[in-house]
This record gives sequence, structure tokens and C-alpha cells, in this order.
Amino acid sequence: MLAVVTGATGFVGRAVCARLLKSGWRVRGLARTLRPQPPQGIELRLLDLEREDPATALEGADVVFHLAGRAHILEDTSRDPGAAFQSANSEATAQLAHAAVKAGVSSFLFASTAKVHGEESPGRPFTERDAPAPQDPYSHSKWDAEQRLRGILPHSTILRPPLVYGPGVGANFLRLMKLVERGIPLPLASVNNRRSMIFVGNLADCFVSCATLPAASGRTFLVSDGEDVSTPQLLQRLGTHMNTPANLWPCPPSLLRFGATVLGKRPEADRLLGSLQLDSSAVLGVGWRRPYSLEEGLEQTVLWYRGKSPPTQ
Repeated sequence: MLAVVTGATGFVGRAVCARLLKSGWRVRGLARTLRPQPPQGIELRLLDLEREDPATALEGADVVFHLAGRAHILEDTSRDPGAAFQSANSEATAQLAHAAVKAGVSSFLFASTAKVHGEESPGRPFTERDAPAPQDPYSHSKWDAEQRLRGILPHSTILRPPLVYGPGVGANFLRLMKLVERGIPLPLASVNNRRSMIFVGNLADCFVSCATLPAASGRTFLVSDGEDVSTPQLLQRLGTHMNTPANLWPCPPSLLRFGATVLGKRPEADRLLGSLQLDSSAVLGVGWRRPYSLEEGLEQTVLWYRGKSPPTQ
């Protein structure tokens, strides 16, 4: 069986490639650049999905894992962010789906985002039955990609993960680990939110499992580690694994939001203070089982951070 993985050099892409190789798949990785390197043993091809025809890259493929996309605002301020997200996440997905139809690909899996449902859950975990309510250009582009994909490949499988962490993580999660390690005072002890996350090893396993589970065909799933934690709990657990207790101080969340608004950092504050919970029972219902607990995922992430484990699982 040949699997084609787009975004093969990305954070999630590397983990999916490693998981496929472990299961005996042949893997062809597609990426814009050669860095960082994907796992050894895959066939890597350079391809820009926004500018190049993917038809040749899909020849002989049985399954496509479409993980490539844009998640961050461009540094090039001359380009409209909304248009950039649409091009990378929606237009490229539609083009790849059309190429998959022509290539006779039997299964197509797409990495969307839980942010399709909104930035904050309504006092309970989101389910797949909740109406989409994307609130930024990134989530709008992912929701648009989902709808276009359904029109081209009705039997495709869509996964909507929350924050993904694990060996090789960057961005905000990496910054949190650095803050804990340095013992910097964090005014987050009074935060009482709940957030779902997913370990990259769990997400990779879910993608590969859904490719072979007949009941997953044509479905959309919210996926998570199955244990929601508050921001202070997350920091405390990271501190435990790092042998450096998180330096947490009390401060009213309303005051933190006000300060963040004044500083133009409200979206960043909302991610630390708000709740975003997911109900993953639907994907468990088709036969997937999480190989890692949240605690195991955090432990592996800290080991990587300390240089004691590789960046992929």
C-alpha cells in the first residue's frame, strides 16, 4: 500500500510518516522544502501545492493524507492574510482532491481544525453536531476546504484536532515550556478553564487508523487526548516533568483580559484563559483507541525538550 503524505516535513506530517512506516506502508512525502528532514525510509518529493499540479505525485497512491497548509499569518504584509489562507488551505485542497479523483485514490484524509467550531466552547465540549462558526481567516479557510472536499470526494475523512503538542512542537506550547523552565512568574493561578489537546502521536495514529477503518469513511471527527485540563494544571504538569515547579501567581482573569486588550494581545490571552473542549466519542465509536494518555504525551514532549528523545514518534 502506498500512502502519499502532504506536508511531510511538518510537525504532524513527520509523525504520520513515522507511524505509516512503522505499520509497513510505503510512503511518498510531499513538501515545499527539505527541512526539517522527514523520517528515513520515505520517498520525498518537492511540490508546492499552490503553484504546481500534484497529478504526477499521486501516481500509484492508495491513500492520501493531506496535512499541508498554512496556520500562521504571513510575514509578507503586502499580501492579504485571508487570500493567503484561502490559497494554501482551500484552493490547494480542492486541486489535490481533483487530482486524487483522477488518480483513482481509494481513501483521502484531511487535517482540518477544531477552530472550525469557534474559539471557545459553549460551557460543554463541542461535538461534530455543533454548527461551524469559524472566527478568523485560518478557520474560515479550513471550513471552506472541508466543504469543497466533500463536494469532490464525499467519502473523504476529516479530522478536526485542537492544539497539537509533542516532540518537535513550536509556537505557543514551546514558549510555555521555556517560561516554566526559567521560573518566570505567571499570573495564571486563578484561571479555571478547560482545554482539549492532542499528542502528536495520538493524532498520527488516528489518521492512520481512520485510513483502514471502513466506518470512518465519509465522516468528520473531533479528536483529542480525552482529558481536558486548565491552563494552570497544564503548567503544573509540565513543571512536574521538568522538575521545575511552575511559578504561578493569582490574578483575576478579567484583569488579565483587560490588560491583554490594551496591549493588543487579546487573542493570545483568550487561548490561555478561555475553554475549548472537544467530545471525541464519535471517532472512538468507529474503532480508534488512543495509544497515549495526556500524561505520557507530556512526558515525551519534555524528554524531547531536554534533548533525550527524537522529534517524531
